[in-house]
Amino acid sequence: MEQKMKKTRVLVECAILVALAVVLSYLKFDVGAEGGSVSLVMVPLVLIAFRHGTAWGVGTGLVFGFVKCVLGDGLGWGLPSILLDYVLAYGAVGLAGLFRKMKNGVIYGTLVGGMARFFVHFLSGVLLYASSAGPIYGLDFSNETTMGVVLYSIVYNGAFMVLSIILTLVVLVLLQKAMPKKEKF
Repeated sequence: MEQKMKKTRVLVECAILVALAVVLSYLKFDVGAEGGSVSLVMVPLVLIAFRHGTAWGVGTGLVFGFVKCVLGDGLGWGLPSILLDYVLAYGAVGLAGLFRKMKNGVIYGTLVGGMARFFVHFLSGVLLYASSAGPIYGLDFSNETTMGVVLYSIVYNGAFMVLSIILTLVVLVLLQKAMPKKEKF
């Protein structure tokens, strides 16, 4: 019975943090006119990964990505985009849990989870949005060569992901410092 209660508690915590991630996803600032935005959406997802492990972190990220699509944020681009840009990208953030037992794990985990999310967005840019490659941030990638598409995806996704990773890292380090020692994640 105690194991069942613990699992229920973790499920409820994951649901609450998915709801928090949804709210935080709407408190964002756009990076340039081309798209992409910076928010604190990864904070709750990394927290779950650190509190309950990689499997819970990945699962919670997958659920969050699906919820974002149901709320209308990604439905217009089709199933491949939904899977890559939302479900798998946010699921990848849960890889932060791989570092949960390490000293300074919050730093390494946030970097790895954020980079994993970037990589999925990057793949989506290369595989699905090659025709979108063009001028961005004053750079022109309009020649649809493989290298132009790769550079376009790196610049487009890197512009918001680097800032998102840094912001998430700062918030999580500050949260960890503010917590009592026995409560640290």
